[in-house]
Amino acid sequence: MDGDELDDEHHVARYCSFQRIINGLPSAEAFVLRKREGKMEEYLSVNWLECFDTQDLAQAIDCVRQVFRKKGFRISSSGKFVSLQVRNVKDVVSSHSHIPAQIIHKPGKNDPSYCRVLGYTGHSSKDKLIALKIARLAHAGDMYPGRLQ
Repeated sequence: MDGDELDDEHHVARYCSFQRIINGLPSAEAFVLRKREGKMEEYLSVNWLECFDTQDLAQAIDCVRQVFRKKGFRISSSGKFVSLQVRNVKDVVSSHSHIPAQIIHKPGKNDPSYCRVLGYTGHSSKDKLIALKIARLAHAGDMYPGRLQ
């Protein structure tokens, strides 16, 4: 539902371009809020995997790939999607931020799984630490190809 907070047991995915992959895992840069059009992002964009009514994360990642294609996003064959448990992401953000961590479902017309990770701003010195700690949550089994061959 639009505006609802995700269940802690669920999972989100983040696409990591090949420039943000080191030794098969995401770097902190994959989770840093960026400046766009002169303004700092207010949240990290992710996709809710359980939105697709499957418990198979690989199938859900394939659904996210389809959403990305429909939206016209470029997915590199050397890029990867990382799957992370909501609770773990929120714990990292909460432990290093004065802002309460939330992952909020904000579906769009072409993206029923779109979510926002709230709790860090891109303005704090701790934001890079948060990005690094989120990156460290990932293991090899959490990584999925950007494009299937």
